Amino acid sequence: MKKALTVLLVLSLVVACTRIPTSGMPQAVERPAQTSNGIVLDPQGPADDADPQDIVVGFMRASSAGFSDDFVVARQFLTSKASATWNPTTQVRIYPDSQNQQVSQTRSGAYRVTVQAGGNVDSTGRYTAATADSTLSSEFSLVRNKAGQWRIAVVPDGVTMPESLFQTLFSRTALYFPTQDLSAFIADTRWYPRNQVVSSAARGLVDGPARWLAGSASSLLPSGTRLANPVVIVNGTLARVDLTGDIAELSEQTRNIIYAQFIKTLTSLPGVAEVEISANGVPLPSQNETELPTYPYTSSSVLMLSNGEPAFVKDDGITLINNAQELRALDLSHLAVPYGENPSQFAALGDDRQTLYRITTDGRYSALVTGDGLIGPSIDRQGQTWVSENVANAQVQAVDLGSGNVALVDAPWLEGVKVRSLAVSREGARLAIVIEKDGISQLLVAGIVRNSSGQPMSLSEPIRIGQRLTDIEDIAWIADTRLVAVGKGQNSLTNALYMVPLGENVSVMASLDDIVSVTAGRAEESILLGTSDGDVFTYDAGGWRKVIEGAMQPTLPG
Repeated sequence: MKKALTVLLVLSLVVACTRIPTSGMPQAVERPAQTSNGIVLDPQGPADDADPQDIVVGFMRASSAGFSDDFVVARQFLTSKASATWNPTTQVRIYPDSQNQQVSQTRSGAYRVTVQAGGNVDSTGRYTAATADSTLSSEFSLVRNKAGQWRIAVVPDGVTMPESLFQTLFSRTALYFPTQDLSAFIADTRWYPRNQVVSSAARGLVDGPARWLAGSASSLLPSGTRLANPVVIVNGTLARVDLTGDIAELSEQTRNIIYAQFIKTLTSLPGVAEVEISANGVPLPSQNETELPTYPYTSSSVLMLSNGEPAFVKDDGITLINNAQELRALDLSHLAVPYGENPSQFAALGDDRQTLYRITTDGRYSALVTGDGLIGPSIDRQGQTWVSENVANAQVQAVDLGSGNVALVDAPWLEGVKVRSLAVSREGARLAIVIEKDGISQLLVAGIVRNSSGQPMSLSEPIRIGQRLTDIEDIAWIADTRLVAVGKGQNSLTNALYMVPLGENVSVMASLDDIVSVTAGRAEESILLGTSDGDVFTYDAGGWRKVIEGAMQPTLPG
């Protein structure tokens, strides 16, 4: 069981320059001190006769600690009117620990605080990482009150804090929503204040999935359902959630999925091991706990190319499929294998990426799609093979691997951009896609909107992740909220492997030379890397271990 994180909040902040800057040049503001026990915060109210810059600096440190004192101290730096209208919870602006906030005075007499941006969390808890060249800027106007003391009269909503303080005060939380076909859970990443995380997560489940997931995730609660008490009480390790609405009238299956949704979300939080749901004060019956996967595993053998011929890697080594030598003439590349222990067919690009082929394990093949510069395919749990042309023209294609039927999936945001790579998440409700715009790679994730028969119809408006990567060659889902990417960061000259979480900044992983492809392994967090020399490595015990030689395009489902 996870233990709740306890932090002592005490802050010591030293201002590098305490006088008003008459020249307008920026002044450095020292970051909050750190100790071996974490960030220490003890915000103080405004000192008597403090000058405007001291008031601004004092407000910045007090507001960053405000999630621990309900912003009581921070409001002391504001006029009565500003205090009444200031909403600190609209957003949290985050900057790297390596950066100092700079204070300068504008021509109008206002004070501006600027710092390199790290990310932003909105009022719903959704995190958006900043690009490498982004900055945060906040302006404050001050007036004297009746006692002659400077106070802030104009203040932007939200608060600003360093990354280490944000990580201390906030908790990364996954909200789980069922897919439209109720066969799996989709994880929706949020960040909530640690001292409010259980109540915030319960409220997030009631409010429903993020807008970009609304067409691919379901909210089974009746319209208008709310938390009867905004604070979820945790007695011992039991979280009691009381909801309004006609939940008791729902079917047993629906109630069970709702229960499973709350249990999976809330028991992942510190101090919660059980969940009880009530409807208008009456405990909601649930006969059994429903289990839905969030990252379906696969037992399939690794599919690969050996000297251009398709083969499976089995316990006794590399086994070429029937008719493999004839298939070599197709110039195969970019394989995709469906879910299942012993797949009877798979997909691959051929003819210099002009044709998408269906290939059976007994060596038969047929063309499914032709196009100009096709992008490597990805097969979802429903058997749909996702593929795109390099120039997508506002749509991608989903091809039923069994019937060959092609669905044109609308994605207006792809108009005018090049597509470099794509991958379907393992629960089948999200598509990650790498585009190139103005010479820069962008990694986007969109929800897959399907009709009642499960056929893909459109992609939702996407979110962008991995903003600090400038060149991305290949991607793979390795967990319900994490991808990995082969690419380059700012100022990088060679490819490396990066962890790309949803709702967090990227981080470089222990990497290898000459990486050309990546695929998820059979289990969560498992990774297979392919190199230009034809070697395949897996991540094992903190390092890379070679598992296959003479293989190109190692592939597992996803």
